[in-house]
Amino acid sequence: MTVSYNHQVATSKPYLILKLLARWKGSVWKAVSLELGIWIIAYYTIFCIYRFWMGDYSKKKFEDFIRFFQGSMSYIPLDFMLSFFVTIVVNRWSTIFQNLGMIDNIALFASNYIKGNDERGRNLRRNVVRYCCLSQAMVFRDLNMQVRRRFPTFEALVAAGFMMEHELQMFHDVQNRYAKYWVPLNWSLTLINNAKKEGRVDSDVNEFAIAQEIRHFRTNLSTVWQHDWISIPILYPQLVFTATHIYFLLALFARQFIVTADQKPGEVDIHFPLMTVFQFIFYVGWMKVAMALLNPMGEDDDDYDCNFLLDRNLTLSLGCQDCHRDPPEMKPDAFWEMKQAQPLYSLESAIKRLNFFMGSAALQDEAEGGSKKSEEIQMVPHPSNERYMNRHEEDRLKSRGVTIGHSRSNTQTMDMLSAGLENIRRMSGASFGSRSRVNSTTSMEQGLSVNGGIQRKDNEQNEQSRARAMSDRPPKINIARASIDFGGMNKEDQF
Repeated sequence: MTVSYNHQVATSKPYLILKLLARWKGSVWKAVSLELGIWIIAYYTIFCIYRFWMGDYSKKKFEDFIRFFQGSMSYIPLDFMLSFFVTIVVNRWSTIFQNLGMIDNIALFASNYIKGNDERGRNLRRNVVRYCCLSQAMVFRDLNMQVRRRFPTFEALVAAGFMMEHELQMFHDVQNRYAKYWVPLNWSLTLINNAKKEGRVDSDVNEFAIAQEIRHFRTNLSTVWQHDWISIPILYPQLVFTATHIYFLLALFARQFIVTADQKPGEVDIHFPLMTVFQFIFYVGWMKVAMALLNPMGEDDDDYDCNFLLDRNLTLSLGCQDCHRDPPEMKPDAFWEMKQAQPLYSLESAIKRLNFFMGSAALQDEAEGGSKKSEEIQMVPHPSNERYMNRHEEDRLKSRGVTIGHSRSNTQTMDMLSAGLENIRRMSGASFGSRSRVNSTTSMEQGLSVNGGIQRKDNEQNEQSRARAMSDRPPKINIARASIDFGGMNKEDQF
């Protein structure tokens, strides 16, 4: 069963960590205690032989082996191997957990979409959800050791109430060489179709909704079964477990203190491999985490309690079908007379500050000195849009047979166009921060000045006549758009 400790870490107070470390069931101390005890016994056996039994020549040769092992310990990349393996195993464990299967949606949908307060309607709803629980029990029976011990035979499922005797006979009559987990689910879908034919399900949409929840439930069970079918390649756990044990086998020799050599600064012979013991707990404990999560369907302390899940699903789903038409009488709620609901708190919880979430950007405004709603905000077009519109206007005029004078470069011409538009806005007194409408007229010389002007290809007018025509036809301006009528042009050219 899973060891629960969340209530002990409700806060991050230091003493709670000590209480957590003191737990034995499912702890790292329980996981590594046997291996650590064997390793310490082996270490002190070599310790006594080396210090009290060997002669000088044997000690010298043994110390050469110690130095060799000390230099070879780094050849085993234990950190990398363990971290990568544990990551794969944790992801696998998480996927299995997310697909164990909760029957709540099926129970609620069946309770509300299959109508009928008579015995037939009640029987339909209860059998639909019970068959789903039966299929889940059959899957768990083949995957989980705890469930297998609970239901060693199909007759045990009958005795437990998941199945009835005539249903067991029909189940055995289905001839199939593979697992028949699908049979109870098929019965459940058939009952939904029968309920639709009898008019107990209002529409095809409701029937489809129940069927979709059953399909999702079946898919979850299939995912769990597939993870049991295809395991992590065995060579990977073999490699990691072997590397970890070989590393600490070499540490039995490499961590012996050389007594005949000159003692270097910082070396202390404490007769106990303290740091190696810590390393053993961390690395072997890390490996034990992977071993515990590799098959969460076993009988370890932290494996899934699938028997609890089966009992919970069956009890909840059957109980839900008996209260599907009995909602409470509707009465005005406690906040009926209030414009804004104000839920109450206990005295203990009311003394704590309640943080209202407002969004990160809103909090940043408050940190800068308050909201900027009262400030006057001026809205202007983006310069990149102005440049695009000017280029677009130039191309459109060219397509109509109007050319831009080339006495200036294109960049200078674009700058002049932008400057002309800015002069138009400034002279018209338009304010983009208000809703006032501005309508004014001005001469083309004040609003737009392009060296060389705009010349028609098919007209040989001189500069004087062109300027006079332009001065006689001033452009129209408002806040949203600017229209310019050039001489004989009949249509507006909008910026």
